Amino acid sequence: MDVREDIVAAIAEALRRSGLEADGVDIAVERPREAAHGDLSTPVAMSLAKKLKQNPLAIAERIAAAVDLPRDLVAAVEAVRPGFVNFRLALPVLQRTVPAILASGDRYGRSDAGKGRTIQVEYVSANPTGPLVIVSARAASVGSCILNLLDASGYGTHAEYYVNDYGKQIEALGESLRFRAKERFGQAAGESIEQYQYPGSYLTTIAGEADEETARKWLEHTVASAELGRYASNQLLASIRRDMQDFGARFDDYFLESTLHPRAVQAAFDRLVAGGHTYQQDGAVFFRSTAFGDDKDRVIRKADGEPTYFLADIAYHADKLARGYDRAVGLLGPDHHGHVPRMQAAMAALGAAPDWLEIIMVGWVRLMEGGNPVSMSKRAGEFIAMRELIDDVGVDVAKYFFLMRRANSPLDFDLTLARKQSDENPVYYVQYAHARIASVIRFAEERGEAAAAGKSDPSQLVAPEERALMLHLLHFPVTVSGAAEAREPHRVTTYAQELATAFHQFYHACRIVGEDPALSAARLDLARATKVVLKNALDLLGVTAPSSM
Repeated sequence: MDVREDIVAAIAEALRRSGLEADGVDIAVERPREAAHGDLSTPVAMSLAKKLKQNPLAIAERIAAAVDLPRDLVAAVEAVRPGFVNFRLALPVLQRTVPAILASGDRYGRSDAGKGRTIQVEYVSANPTGPLVIVSARAASVGSCILNLLDASGYGTHAEYYVNDYGKQIEALGESLRFRAKERFGQAAGESIEQYQYPGSYLTTIAGEADEETARKWLEHTVASAELGRYASNQLLASIRRDMQDFGARFDDYFLESTLHPRAVQAAFDRLVAGGHTYQQDGAVFFRSTAFGDDKDRVIRKADGEPTYFLADIAYHADKLARGYDRAVGLLGPDHHGHVPRMQAAMAALGAAPDWLEIIMVGWVRLMEGGNPVSMSKRAGEFIAMRELIDDVGVDVAKYFFLMRRANSPLDFDLTLARKQSDENPVYYVQYAHARIASVIRFAEERGEAAAAGKSDPSQLVAPEERALMLHLLHFPVTVSGAAEAREPHRVTTYAQELATAFHQFYHACRIVGEDPALSAARLDLARATKVVLKNALDLLGVTAPSSM
């Protein structure tokens, strides 16, 4: 059992001995926001106060008085306003963390919490009608980190990119490509790219790279718009896949929407009709999504008989459900808020559990440089592509910056800061802590003073900076599990920043390789343990942990 489990068990026993009725009340043991509030804390008294209609501080005082824990585990228990019970851990339990981390290595922070359960994560899924843009890079960062967190928590995971390669948008892409082919051969007189849906210059590149015979055929209207669109989307999808691979975003499958038409789309329609979830109005077929909490009913088949995009999306999620995942997590862009209730309504109609489909919104990104927004003109088909950002600041910096804020929050991406190679840059600051430890270890080895890892006496570690650093190391597993369950990667960047700070403070206050061999060995092991945890945290973020900088 870890220390939190011991404390939870002790609180439960204290509640029983105090005669406090706690059935159905969760006993949460959390890390306080302020170090002055102890090492761990529980708000259980405040939860009980509502149920028992008693003063929360009085309940907290009864719990604190009744808690019985060994002195080598908890040094002090205190009830504080408005009703927290705070615990200060004993030094030995922190000291034991160091050899435990060194023994666990890259397994430290991992758990079997999700063992036996499967979660599918669909993310990015940008239409293959243009190169990936900045918000897609943010979605790639968030989605891949969530997958890493779920993997670390023992879940079986499947990563998927849904490719919208069907419908009017693909036909419009084809006509835009045809215009670029006309430009290539000087046959675009009297026309303007403004007439077309996809004005970006990337289609000029695709038209220019096609062999001349193929490109000239595009000028003949015997080549359908849909066929041209599929050609362009295939080229763009290949580019998307390269970008995702270079960015370190994992995908187990690229699922093509075109494979759903017509059979799976018709099957989804038939299921909704058979379930009594549809009605006709003005020739169109509506899904009764209001019966499942949506604000209005939604068209799934238009009056001309064509299925809507929404119906295709229902068919896709029905396919996910049939594959047997215990949970499906989808990341959507900031302009898709309205899609969430209708999609969850459709899945409820098809028999999914209420929490089966979980949607995470990924907020807008605004690029800033020198304190000013970087302008982009959609009208001219101009944008800053994901690839440009990677080439500018690098994969590590891009990922880390995207993960520093809660996923659904708008983000100002500071290019000026991202380019700095100093401790002002958050990712540089964390990576430098890892590299500094590697340098210290090399220095000790060169002097012949690097004892085997894990062989020191951790009871030597008593300085305040050593205690603070060990406490941060102790918190890593619960940080990982909490971030996984909440789908909040920003908890890991926050943790990594705090751990790097705790290490730098320890480094400046405590000479690691000094005159006392026993103390040097213990401090070197503490540094090694910190290096392990920094690397494990950076691995979860998909960021490298350099040994020199």
